[in-house]
Amino acid sequence: VFIVESPRWLVMQGKHGKARELLKILRGEAETSELLNMEIQSMLEVSNMERREISVGTLVRNPRLRLPFMIGIALMVFQQFSGINAVFYYSTGFFTRAGFSDPYLGTVLAGTVNVVATWFAVELMDRAGRKALLVLSSVGMTVSSCVLTFAMVAGPMLQIELGYLEIFGVLLYVAFFEFGLGPIPWAITAELFGAVERATAMGACSCINWVASFLVGLLFPAVNTALGSYTFLPFALITLVASFFSYYIVPETKGKSHKEIEAEMFGGREGSSSLDSGYSIVGGSRSKNN
Repeated sequence: VFIVESPRWLVMQGKHGKARELLKILRGEAETSELLNMEIQSMLEVSNMERREISVGTLVRNPRLRLPFMIGIALMVFQQFSGINAVFYYSTGFFTRAGFSDPYLGTVLAGTVNVVATWFAVELMDRAGRKALLVLSSVGMTVSSCVLTFAMVAGPMLQIELGYLEIFGVLLYVAFFEFGLGPIPWAITAELFGAVERATAMGACSCINWVASFLVGLLFPAVNTALGSYTFLPFALITLVASFFSYYIVPETKGKSHKEIEAEMFGGREGSSSLDSGYSIVGGSRSKNN
């Protein structure tokens, strides 16, 4: 009842009139006919280009596509190897040591922090920029991992109760993840590619993400057994590397066209790896790049 057809799908089916009516509803009555026509034309051009499918091999062989593809893969690996799923898989142990009568209530608390932090991330993403939030998220997770490790090591060593410091470290860790490494790799990876190669690149990066998630779930029990209270130090190291990678390698994509993003990645040399339509969305309005 509440879900409408995709205007882009309607355009692909040749139903331009219905697409225009739906866009007018979605964009509001203030949207001008010129902007609506421009958006429909852009959708038509993009859909025509997307029929020209490319392979993952092309992403690897083409030097103009290889760098953004490697950035996308690296961000997906950092996202999972940051250890966030390990925290959620085994969070009940933290809350048990903190004295929660029902550790599953602690898991609900972590999930609540997850949702609230994601809402803030959505609000900040188009203000602070993707890159700044990625760096903040990675550094914050590094610090949180160190806090968590300190609590797990110092408590038994000093024979003091630091369970609530562990909880603080876990919740801080989850919050910082959702500020950046959680949602932003998906947004940036899509924005690094033009219309022709985006679907293939996103599919491949999504596959890598799930493989990494599987490996973390598979290996974490063994790592936890081997390292004990120092289990989260490898995650601290990984997120520290992610912060440097995000600062020095990942381009800022907020409010930029694909050509501008390419120019930043390749030192001002705009590439021709994509057959993008030339339209971009900047500051909430659609404009054509000349």
